[in-house]
Amino acid sequence: MHRITKWFLPVATALAFLLAGYLYLDRASLKTQIAHKTKEAEQQQGELEQYRALKTSLRDLLKLKTNRTLSDDSLDDAQLLAELRHALANFKRTNDSLGKNLAEKVSQTALLSMQVQHLQSTLHGLQAEKAFILHQLDATHHEVDSLYQALTRTKKMLDDMKLDSLTFISPKGATVSYYGKVLNGKPFGFGIGFYKGKGYYIGEWNNNMRHGQGKHVYLNGDIYEGEFVNDQREGYGVYRYASGELYEGEWKADLMNGMGKFTFKDGDVQSGIWQEGKMKNN
Repeated sequence: MHRITKWFLPVATALAFLLAGYLYLDRASLKTQIAHKTKEAEQQQGELEQYRALKTSLRDLLKLKTNRTLSDDSLDDAQLLAELRHALANFKRTNDSLGKNLAEKVSQTALLSMQVQHLQSTLHGLQAEKAFILHQLDATHHEVDSLYQALTRTKKMLDDMKLDSLTFISPKGATVSYYGKVLNGKPFGFGIGFYKGKGYYIGEWNNNMRHGQGKHVYLNGDIYEGEFVNDQREGYGVYRYASGELYEGEWKADLMNGMGKFTFKDGDVQSGIWQEGKMKNN
């Protein structure tokens, strides 16, 4: 008995420790499995909540796109997906239409941009032409000033020559300061007349009128040189315009009349028969 007790107690003690260790390990494994299952359940619960939230969002989107009133249970998943596909198709068609309209607007904008560039180019051309015209006007003003100074010197020279002088009113109502030959108190023969506001005439006179060969220089820069009859351009004469144009030919009553040639400032020439200032058609 003593021998049995001697070896039994250690063995029993060892078995007890082994059993306790097994139970401890099994309990730890069980706790691990429970924790794992709990985590899986939580993940599934989270996925379920995400699915429900997504389904609710999709249903709200469908309500917004279709203007329909839907309850949470009015559509199952398949119907909801079908409705969403239909709504997305409509949305795509709407976007395609908007894209087409946007492309048209872009094309119109490009066309307007080209038109603006053309207008800007035209404006630059007009500005350059304006600058050229202003330059020409300055040159013309300079020429007029030079002409006025020449007239002043000529008038002084005539005054110094002690020619007969008088002032009269021309048949056209202009005030004329005349220096030259006089007969019976009126201009007769060669002389020069300064027209108030209308330039001057140098040539032949008769009875207060330009009559015969002469040259009239106008204040605007035009010059006529040729024949006069009773204070009017009549016969053959050349009229040089300040603009650069030129007429050479016959005149009557101050108008181009008869055979003549008109040269434009660009070099073009128009020749033929003129009547009362206009070219006759053949």
